[in-house]
Amino acid sequence: MLVTEDVPQTIKWPEWSDNPYPLYRLLRDRSPVYYDAQDKAYLVTRYDDVMKVLLDAQTFSSIPLATLHADPNDRISPLREADAPRHTWLRQIVAPLFTAKAMRNLEDYFVGVSGELLDAVDGAEVVEVSSQLAIPLPGRVTCDLLGVPLDHHKRFMDLTAERLNLLHVQGGRILAFEGMRNLDEIRADLWAIVEPIIAVRKVAPQNDAITLLLNAQERVGRQELPDALFIDMLLHLLTGGFHTTQHLVEMIMSLMADRDDLWQRLRADRTLVEPVIEEMLRWDPPVQAMTRRVTADTEIAGVAIPAGSEVKLVYGAANRDERAFEDPDTYRLDRVTNRHIAFSAGVHFCPGSPVTRFEVRALLKAMLDRYERVERAGPSVRWATVQRNVNAMHGYQSVPVRLIRH
Repeated sequence: MLVTEDVPQTIKWPEWSDNPYPLYRLLRDRSPVYYDAQDKAYLVTRYDDVMKVLLDAQTFSSIPLATLHADPNDRISPLREADAPRHTWLRQIVAPLFTAKAMRNLEDYFVGVSGELLDAVDGAEVVEVSSQLAIPLPGRVTCDLLGVPLDHHKRFMDLTAERLNLLHVQGGRILAFEGMRNLDEIRADLWAIVEPIIAVRKVAPQNDAITLLLNAQERVGRQELPDALFIDMLLHLLTGGFHTTQHLVEMIMSLMADRDDLWQRLRADRTLVEPVIEEMLRWDPPVQAMTRRVTADTEIAGVAIPAGSEVKLVYGAANRDERAFEDPDTYRLDRVTNRHIAFSAGVHFCPGSPVTRFEVRALLKAMLDRYERVERAGPSVRWATVQRNVNAMHGYQSVPVRLIRH
């Protein structure tokens, strides 16, 4: 789609869903703080401005306007939609699970899971990356890190998907659709899975999220950490770590299917695996934007923003800001510095980012060990989304490829 010289008064987001980056460039150059009247939010698109907001958690709250006065346990994400001290407390409970050291101790595990997934698709004429690799990888890893036994994974994932279908975010509010079960019923089913695991963990603690949450609940009591919050924290960890990894795998493999030169460079030099991951996170981040609520009258880039407003921090635009990155629209592996913000920054920097990096790295290395080439077997198709605005995540519903063995 061609970009006109003027910023549109109304952005038709569906027209930009496949490739929003020309629009982002226009906004950065002409209106770096743009008021989107449809979304009733200010879009912040330059790197330095986005960082300024992310590092000022007092002026820019993570609690959505619509749920500001609601019960904190009824927010869609108990961790992402919280400020200090609640956010700090909840984050500290699960932080030990996601350290770089903890991930290094699990490297053999990541390699094993990757090998199992590739064994399952070996010999297939066509492999559909999203359903056969990108979704199963974080599904298996995240459930294991939570502490959910393998024979419960499918049921746990199905209930989580049901919860996500129930929770339709519109203006920060939770809306239930007719005919769907309510949130408490789904939580009860999830608790029926988790409660017996808790009984086992009381006798035999493990290095998993259920054990960490159980220890915290026993320290502070169920009034401070009720069972509903226990479940919602598990689901936040599941969904928060799931989709970023899923979409990252989809996009890397879609690129590799078109760029045999990159695949061959990786085969020759495995030290390029990490730059491949980091550059994709910069170039086309799965999370395109995140919302903050303004707590006091302020300004960004000379634009006055009143208290009570919402701002959308457009990570996808900031990561391609030529003021911060040389040749930003080109996917390059030779960047000396790649200060992307695909995982946010400041107090809300994604705690699960090491998991995504380690599991995607293990999958890529396992594929490089097996496959000489990755060939496209059909067009990549973007995921459809009901969120026709800047918040839509980026990924592919279908990436059909042929994996050619050595």
